[in-house]
Amino acid sequence: MDRNPESFAEALASGDTDRVNEAIDEIEAVDTADRVDRYLALFEACYPVYESDDGYVRQSVVRFLRDAYPILEIQISASEGERVDGYTIDDLTENRTRLVEFLFEALEDDDGRVRTAAVDGFETLGVSRSTPPNSTPKNRHWSKHSTTWPARSPKRRPNTPKTRNARWTAWGSSGV
Repeated sequence: MDRNPESFAEALASGDTDRVNEAIDEIEAVDTADRVDRYLALFEACYPVYESDDGYVRQSVVRFLRDAYPILEIQISASEGERVDGYTIDDLTENRTRLVEFLFEALEDDDGRVRTAAVDGFETLGVSRSTPPNSTPKNRHWSKHSTTWPARSPKRRPNTPKTRNARWTAWGSSGV
């Protein structure tokens, strides 16, 4: 990968469909093991772009960080060993947690395109919407971390138990 993380962030911030799709295509073509090493830098460069007032830009950040995430967990689980390309599941925990918290934040966005991209992100990670939210550890995770996320722009929905419960009800009592 010849591009630096900041150049990807610039492409996402541009809001130009061609530049955004080129950045996503380019990151998807990078070797999975290489993405493990670079994911933190990519996340830190691109996350601030999410604060944009433009819904397409926010959606682009969600799509990019979702597609940049190296999904080695599936390969490790399917392998006979505990490592793939030198990585264990424990090595991936910090980046996965960072992405999951970001996807939870994106689920609260006012723009439906952003929320849809977040749901796609959970599906990419293999997180199911078939389990009722009251029986999952994710609710405990939300409660624990909801106050640690960056301040939201006025366009985003508040992260309160009332809005979460309303969303779960609207989704037919199934959680992400």
